[in-house]
Amino acid sequence: MLKFRFISVLALFAISIVLHCGQSYVAAAPASKLEKQLEKQRGKVYKELIKQYKADGWTLADNNRTMEVAVLEHLIARDANKDVKVEITGEVSKCKSMNVGRMSALNNAKNELAMQMSGQIEGMVSSLVAADVNNLAAEQDKMIAGFTNKMKASLSGAIELSYGIVKQNPDGTNHYKAFFFVDKSKCIDAASAAIEKSIQETKMSVEIADQIRDFVKNGMEIGQ
Repeated sequence: MLKFRFISVLALFAISIVLHCGQSYVAAAPASKLEKQLEKQRGKVYKELIKQYKADGWTLADNNRTMEVAVLEHLIARDANKDVKVEITGEVSKCKSMNVGRMSALNNAKNELAMQMSGQIEGMVSSLVAADVNNLAAEQDKMIAGFTNKMKASLSGAIELSYGIVKQNPDGTNHYKAFFFVDKSKCIDAASAAIEKSIQETKMSVEIADQIRDFVKNGMEIGQ
C-alpha cells in the first residue's frame, strides 16, 4: 500500500511538471509571435527609410559599404545598445568638400548635445534661485556659458560616426548629414569634468555646487 502511494505521488509530481511546462510554453508562444511581428515592422521601417533616402537623392558618403548595409548596421547597433548609447545627428546644408562636411556635421552634433545638457543644468539651477537668489543670480550665466564651451571641447571621445549621407545641391555644393552614437557613460564623465571646472570659476555656494554635481552625474538625460 505504501509503495502504491509512493508511486502515486511520483505520478502526480510528474503530471504537475508536464502541466507547468505546458503552461510556460503556451505563455511564451504569443510573445514569440509578437517578436516576429515586431521584426516584420522593423523591416518595413528599414525598407521605407532606404526608399525615402534614394527618392530624395541621398547617397552613402562611404565607398566601403552600400547604403543598405550601413543603415541596417546602424539600426541593429542602435537597438542593441540603447541602454548605453544614443543616436544624435549632425547636418550641414552647404559644403564644398566632403571633409569639411564631415567636420561641420560633427561640430554641429557636439554643439547640439552640449546645448541640450546646458539647458538641463540651467533649468535645474533656475529651480534653486528662490533658495539662494543673491548667490545664483550673478553666477548662473557665467557657469552655464563656461560649461557649454568646455563640453563642446570634451565630446570627441564620447561620439562615434555610424554613417553619413550626402546629396548635391542645385548650386553644386553638398548637403551632408551624419548619424552618430553617443556613449552615455563617457558623456557623463566629460560633463562632470566640465561642470567641475565651470563651478571652480564661479562663486557658487558649496551646497548649490554639490547639488549641481549630483544632478550632472545622476539626473542628466543624454540625447533627449
